[in-house]
Amino acid sequence: MRYEQMIEEVRRRLSVDAGRAETILSAVVQALGEAAATEEMADLRSQLPEPLSSVAPTVPGRDRSLDETVVRVGDLTGAEDADRARSYVDAAFGVVTQAVTQEQLRRVMDTLARDYQQLVPGSVGLDGTDETFARDVRARAEFSSDEQALQVSAAVLSVLSGQITPGQAEELAACLPSTLSRTSLTTSGAVHADTEAVLREISERLGIADQQTALRQTQAVVSVINEWAPAELGDALRQLPTDLTRSLSG
Repeated sequence: MRYEQMIEEVRRRLSVDAGRAETILSAVVQALGEAAATEEMADLRSQLPEPLSSVAPTVPGRDRSLDETVVRVGDLTGAEDADRARSYVDAAFGVVTQAVTQEQLRRVMDTLARDYQQLVPGSVGLDGTDETFARDVRARAEFSSDEQALQVSAAVLSVLSGQITPGQAEELAACLPSTLSRTSLTTSGAVHADTEAVLREISERLGIADQQTALRQTQAVVSVINEWAPAELGDALRQLPTDLTRSLSG
C-alpha cells in the first residue's frame, strides 16, 4: 500500500485534509511504537512506506494501556478531546493493518495490552479467539455452527500435525487460538504416505463418508490458517508430499 493511498484512506475516514491525515497517521505509528516491543514494532515499520517507516518512538511507553495511547495521540495531534483522539487511533490503525502482513501485525499485538485487540478490524481476524477462527472457517464452507467448524478445524490440525515435525507443529499451533493449538498438539494423527490416507483419517474423525466433502472442509480450514499464520503454514506445507500440498491448497 503506497503512502499516498494510506493518507487518502485516513482522510476519507475522518473527513480531514491531507496534511491533517499525515499528522494523524504519523502520530499513531509513533504512539504504537512507544507502547509495543521495540523489535516487533521496528519490523512492522519496515513494511510501511516512507516516511512512516522512519517514524521512531521518542518517549518510553511500554505497557501503556490503550487509553493512555489515545491520550498520547491526542497530545501529538492536538485533538480537541479524547473522543476525537480515539477516532484518530481507530482510523489510522485500521489503515496500518491494511499495509502490513497479518503475521507481523499479530506479533506486534502480542506485545501490547489486551485492550488493544478492540482496534483490530473484524475482517483481519486477529483477536486470537476460537470464535473468530470458527467464523472465518464458516465463511468458506457450509457448517451449521461455530462448534462444528471448530470440530472440523481441530480434526484437520491434529491430522496435519502428525505429518510434520513436532517443532514445526508447535510453531504452527502457537499462532492459533488456544483451544485449537492444544488439540492439535495432544491428538496428532499418524504419519501417512499419501493424500488419500490423510483425507481418510480426517473423514473417519469427522464421521464423513464422502472424502470430497472432507477435502472441501479441509481446504476451508487450511485457507484460514494461511491468513492467521502464513509463514508457519508455508513451512509446514513444505514438509508434506507435493500432491498433498496441492490438494490442501485447493
